[in-house]
Amino acid sequence: MISVEEARSTILSKTERLETEEVLKRVEEASKDKRISCTVARKVAEDLGVSVRMVGDACDELGVKIHACELGCFK
Repeated sequence: MISVEEARSTILSKTERLETEEVLKRVEEASKDKRISCTVARKVAEDLGVSVRMVGDACDELGVKIHACELGCFK
């Protein structure tokens, strides 16, 4: 039998994996020609209840470039 802490860790890992897979899927769906606008990326984060950083990391992982940055960071 595993401890409560081990069970909690396993559940969190599964939840985080599912969350990450969903973010990757949504970024891929929202991007066009490996590009996504900052506004759309922020909307994906809001809709999924995840951080903008997580969506940015998903973009990096998928090779999706962010354009029309609202902060002027990406051109």
